[in-house]
Amino acid sequence: MKIQALLRRFLRKKETEVNQISQDINTFVSEEALLIKRRIENKKLKQRKLKIIIGSLFLLVVVFGSVAAYSQYKLQTLTQDELLVDIPKEKQPRTGEEILKALGRHVVLPEGVPQIAEVQDAARLKTTQAFFENSENGDVVVVYDSRIYLYRPAQDIVVGSGDITGRAQ
Repeated sequence: MKIQALLRRFLRKKETEVNQISQDINTFVSEEALLIKRRIENKKLKQRKLKIIIGSLFLLVVVFGSVAAYSQYKLQTLTQDELLVDIPKEKQPRTGEEILKALGRHVVLPEGVPQIAEVQDAARLKTTQAFFENSENGDVVVVYDSRIYLYRPAQDIVVGSGDITGRAQ
């Protein structure tokens, strides 16, 4: 009987130790499970943030690309007449010096003093000389020793230029 009592006491003692170890293992496993769960949640959160950032960047690229494409489309569809701006009569260059300054913004002018004349009868000039085929009444002809320019002050454009023989370029 004594041996049995000793054996029972020994087994109870071992049973409490086993229960304690089992509880320690369960606590450790649950703590590790919580850590793993938190890591997974953090990774999911980082993935969501990354998806939002990538989505936002993609949206920005699409928006800017669309704006650029639309702007390019509108620029290509503009006609030459829409690009030309009519300058009010009071702001058009009138004197020879003003005309040379305005023409000089578009081309490099040769040295020397030019002769300047205004086109009065463009229809007659068109039939007699090919250089004046795009001229209009009110255009200005600027003639240097080696070059000739046809300038339209109303739109601030160079209509034509050529060497002194009058061949258009």
